[in-house]
Amino acid sequence: MGEQATGALTRFMDNCEPVTESGCWIWMKTENWKGYGIASLDGKNIGVHRLAYKLFKGDIPSSLFVCHTCDVRCCVNPDHLWIGTYTDNNRDMMSKRRFVNHQLLKTHCKQGHAFTPENTRITKSGWRACRACTRIKDKNRPSRAKC
Repeated sequence: MGEQATGALTRFMDNCEPVTESGCWIWMKTENWKGYGIASLDGKNIGVHRLAYKLFKGDIPSSLFVCHTCDVRCCVNPDHLWIGTYTDNNRDMMSKRRFVNHQLLKTHCKQGHAFTPENTRITKSGWRACRACTRIKDKNRPSRAKC
Protein backbone atom coordinates (compact mmCIF):
# COMPACT_ATOMS: atom_id res chain seq x y z
CA MET A 1 0.00 0.00 0.00
CA GLY A 2 1.41 3.37 -1.00
CA GLU A 3 2.02 6.31 1.33
CA GLN A 4 -0.96 8.25 -0.05
CA ALA A 5 -3.29 5.26 0.41
CA THR A 6 -1.99 4.71 3.94
CA GLY A 7 -2.70 8.36 4.79
CA ALA A 8 -6.24 8.13 3.38
CA LEU A 9 -6.86 4.96 5.37
CA THR A 10 -5.56 6.58 8.56
CA ARG A 11 -7.75 9.67 8.07
CA PHE A 12 -10.71 7.42 7.36
CA MET A 13 -10.18 5.33 10.50
CA ASP A 14 -9.75 8.47 12.64
CA ASN A 15 -13.40 9.30 11.85
CA CYS A 16 -14.76 5.90 12.91
CA GLU A 17 -15.64 4.51 16.29
CA PRO A 18 -15.64 0.72 16.55
CA VAL A 19 -18.61 -0.83 18.35
CA THR A 20 -17.39 -4.18 19.62
CA GLU A 21 -20.75 -5.78 20.49
CA SER A 22 -22.22 -5.60 16.99
CA GLY A 23 -18.93 -5.32 15.13
CA CYS A 24 -20.03 -2.12 13.41
CA TRP A 25 -17.62 0.73 12.79
CA ILE A 26 -19.70 3.85 13.24
CA TRP A 27 -18.91 6.90 11.07
CA MET A 28 -18.62 9.86 13.47
CA LYS A 29 -18.57 12.72 10.97
CA THR A 30 -21.15 14.12 8.55
CA GLU A 31 -24.31 12.18 7.70
CA ASN A 32 -26.93 12.88 5.05
CA TRP A 33 -30.63 13.21 5.82
CA LYS A 34 -31.10 9.44 5.45
CA GLY A 35 -28.46 8.65 8.08
CA TYR A 36 -25.71 7.51 5.72
CA GLY A 37 -22.23 8.85 6.45
CA ILE A 38 -20.81 11.10 3.75
CA ALA A 39 -17.36 12.40 2.92
CA SER A 40 -15.81 14.42 0.13
CA LEU A 41 -13.65 12.61 -2.40
CA ASP A 42 -12.16 14.49 -5.34
CA GLY A 43 -14.57 17.38 -4.70
CA LYS A 44 -17.68 15.18 -4.70
CA ASN A 45 -19.72 13.82 -1.80
CA ILE A 46 -19.64 10.03 -1.53
CA GLY A 47 -21.30 7.63 0.87
CA VAL A 48 -18.63 6.51 3.33
CA HIS A 49 -19.83 2.91 3.11
CA ARG A 50 -18.88 3.09 -0.59
CA LEU A 51 -15.57 4.72 0.35
CA ALA A 52 -14.91 1.99 2.92
CA TYR A 53 -15.59 -0.68 0.33
CA LYS A 54 -13.17 1.01 -2.09
CA LEU A 55 -10.44 1.40 0.54
CA PHE A 56 -10.65 -2.15 1.88
CA LYS A 57 -12.01 -4.31 -0.93
CA GLY A 58 -11.53 -2.54 -4.26
CA ASP A 59 -13.48 -0.86 -7.03
CA ILE A 60 -17.26 -0.86 -7.27
CA PRO A 61 -18.88 -1.33 -10.67
CA SER A 62 -20.95 1.78 -11.44
CA SER A 63 -24.26 -0.09 -11.72
CA LEU A 64 -23.94 -1.83 -8.34
CA PHE A 65 -24.78 -0.82 -4.78
CA VAL A 66 -22.79 -1.26 -1.59
CA CYS A 67 -25.20 -2.90 0.85
CA HIS A 68 -25.02 -3.50 4.61
CA THR A 69 -25.42 -6.93 6.21
CA CYS A 70 -25.89 -5.18 9.57
CA ASP A 71 -28.48 -2.64 8.30
CA VAL A 72 -26.69 0.17 10.17
CA ARG A 73 -26.53 3.01 7.66
CA CYS A 74 -23.52 4.74 9.22
CA CYS A 75 -21.53 1.48 9.57
CA VAL A 76 -18.31 1.35 7.55
CA ASN A 77 -16.94 -2.03 8.65
CA PRO A 78 -15.88 -3.67 5.36
CA ASP A 79 -16.91 -7.08 6.76
CA HIS A 80 -20.49 -5.75 6.93
CA LEU A 81 -20.53 -4.52 3.31
CA TRP A 82 -21.40 -6.42 0.15
CA ILE A 83 -21.96 -5.58 -3.50
CA GLY A 84 -25.36 -6.09 -5.09
CA THR A 85 -27.86 -4.83 -7.60
CA TYR A 86 -30.85 -2.64 -6.83
CA THR A 87 -32.97 -5.80 -6.83
CA ASP A 88 -30.55 -7.62 -4.48
CA ASN A 89 -30.75 -4.70 -2.04
CA ASN A 90 -34.57 -4.69 -2.17
CA ARG A 91 -34.77 -8.47 -1.67
CA ASP A 92 -32.46 -8.13 1.34
CA MET A 93 -34.65 -5.34 2.74
CA MET A 94 -37.83 -7.38 2.27
CA SER A 95 -36.34 -10.58 3.74
CA LYS A 96 -35.31 -8.68 6.87
CA ARG A 97 -38.71 -6.96 7.08
CA ARG A 98 -37.15 -3.48 6.94
CA PHE A 99 -39.67 -2.29 4.37
CA VAL A 100 -42.24 0.20 5.59
CA ASN A 101 -45.14 1.19 3.37
CA HIS A 102 -45.45 4.84 4.34
CA GLN A 103 -48.78 5.09 2.54
CA LEU A 104 -50.29 2.71 5.11
CA LEU A 105 -49.11 4.96 7.93
CA LYS A 106 -51.26 7.82 6.66
CA THR A 107 -54.50 8.22 8.59
CA HIS A 108 -56.14 10.80 6.30
CA CYS A 109 -56.33 11.48 2.56
CA LYS A 110 -54.91 14.67 1.01
CA GLN A 111 -58.25 16.44 1.53
CA GLY A 112 -58.34 15.56 5.25
CA HIS A 113 -60.89 12.71 5.19
CA ALA A 114 -60.13 9.90 7.63
CA PHE A 115 -59.14 6.51 6.23
CA THR A 116 -61.78 4.54 8.13
CA PRO A 117 -63.07 1.14 6.96
CA GLU A 118 -66.30 2.82 5.83
CA ASN A 119 -64.51 5.61 3.94
CA THR A 120 -61.78 3.52 2.32
CA ARG A 121 -61.83 1.31 -0.74
CA ILE A 122 -58.97 -0.62 -2.29
CA THR A 123 -58.42 0.00 -6.00
CA LYS A 124 -57.66 -2.73 -8.56
CA SER A 125 -53.98 -1.79 -8.35
CA GLY A 126 -53.97 -2.19 -4.55
CA TRP A 127 -54.01 1.49 -3.51
CA ARG A 128 -56.31 2.96 -0.89
CA ALA A 129 -58.86 5.45 -2.18
CA CYS A 130 -60.99 7.86 -0.18
CA ARG A 131 -64.69 7.24 -0.82
CA ALA A 132 -65.61 10.84 0.15
CA CYS A 133 -63.17 12.26 -2.42
CA THR A 134 -64.46 9.84 -5.05
CA ARG A 135 -68.06 11.00 -4.39
CA ILE A 136 -67.01 14.66 -4.70
CA LYS A 137 -65.13 13.99 -7.95
CA ASP A 138 -68.06 12.04 -9.40
CA LYS A 139 -70.52 14.80 -8.42
CA ASN A 140 -68.40 17.48 -10.12
CA ARG A 141 -67.70 15.40 -13.23
CA PRO A 142 -69.88 16.32 -16.20
CA SER A 143 -72.38 13.60 -16.95
CA ARG A 144 -72.02 11.69 -20.17
CA ALA A 145 -75.15 11.85 -22.22
CA LYS A 146 -75.90 8.68 -24.12
CA CYS A 147 -76.59 9.19 -27.81
